[in-house]
Amino acid sequence: MRRPSLSLTLCLSFLATASPLAAQTACAPEAPMKAAGVFAREPFGAGSWRMLNGLGDPGLAAESSSYDGWAKADEWRKRTAELAPEMLGLQKVAYNCRMGYALETLNARVGQLGPTDPYIKQWLNAQDKVLRACDDQATEPTALPPPLEVKSELAQLQIDDRAYQEASVAFYRDKPNAVQMFRAIAATQSTHRAAARYNIANLLANANNVVEARTEAASILADPSLASVHPITKELQGYIANLEDTAQGWTELLDNTITTLSQTSAAVTASPAEKARFAAALYDIEYAGVRAKRDDWWIAAKLPENPTLSKAIVDASRKHPMALWMMAGQSVNEPFAKAPWALVGPAWSAWGTSYVDRALAIEPTGKGITGPALDVLLAEKAGSDDASRGRLWVKAKAAVASAQSSCGTAPETAAISELLLQA
Repeated sequence: MRRPSLSLTLCLSFLATASPLAAQTACAPEAPMKAAGVFAREPFGAGSWRMLNGLGDPGLAAESSSYDGWAKADEWRKRTAELAPEMLGLQKVAYNCRMGYALETLNARVGQLGPTDPYIKQWLNAQDKVLRACDDQATEPTALPPPLEVKSELAQLQIDDRAYQEASVAFYRDKPNAVQMFRAIAATQSTHRAAARYNIANLLANANNVVEARTEAASILADPSLASVHPITKELQGYIANLEDTAQGWTELLDNTITTLSQTSAAVTASPAEKARFAAALYDIEYAGVRAKRDDWWIAAKLPENPTLSKAIVDASRKHPMALWMMAGQSVNEPFAKAPWALVGPAWSAWGTSYVDRALAIEPTGKGITGPALDVLLAEKAGSDDASRGRLWVKAKAAVASAQSSCGTAPETAAISELLLQA
């Protein structure tokens, strides 16, 4: 049996045998078991760190940001089918069509004017041309339809919307010209000003003008009036970091990712956009290298010549307790989880003890690992003697009691599986 399966089995069995405590609360008996089981699968994942440090579990899984794009496209199809079922072209969303902002704009116009206002279908007719532009296989004309005769109070709105839609057509068909068109929009008070600024940075990055793109992204993030595009601009910084491959770029990506993962569950679940950002951060943290390492180079800060990502990882371990805890825990736990029992002897225990001790000695982040998170990491180096095991059993039983009395919401819930396995 693999260790992860064993830890999950131990966790669920132990909680089940202790079920009388759960009966004293309004908690369903299976709730603590279900909660503990989630963290048993990734005892040193970002989700476990959050739970152990009192940030809670928002119940979201890691997802690439591309998944959010697919979800937005599906939502677009459903929304436009309701508003204009006869406009079948709106259902044809090509793979590279970015629908998030278009959907946001559509919902804003419907909220402002109502679903039956003639301007809604006028806007959709124009947006259909954008969809044709982003479809590489489409051959239809992409010129926008003539403007609609609108009330005076909607005149500027139509001008702004059409300017943005025309620039969006150019985004897919004439990128150099699109940069200038978006710059013109950004210089006005258009409702699309913030989106235009983001698109400028995006286009520069896609053209491999990474220095200009990074400068533009930093300028956006420094401007409070552009706060609506700050989250996606931070995501763009990750893309730029990947293109540029500099220590500074990777550091920005890691800092942004860990900041996102360090929000409270209430903040994470405040909106669909925040949920998507969090799910993407769960994906990005491992992609950027905060995961198990084959040796101790990051602890000793042994860097190659002209380091990029490796330097960012070392710096993150000195800046973010989460990064230090995840890498130290996974580096010791994953080999243990895969190794035959016969190989886990004194030499293995000595290596694990040394690894954990040296990781915790890193300043200042080692001291930032406290409470249940520290208990779980220290469990990786627990001795096989009765006294060491006895202390782990005490902590494991206390964690179970906390999980049951809180219906699985106490921080200690995430510690149960690893404490039981190591005990």
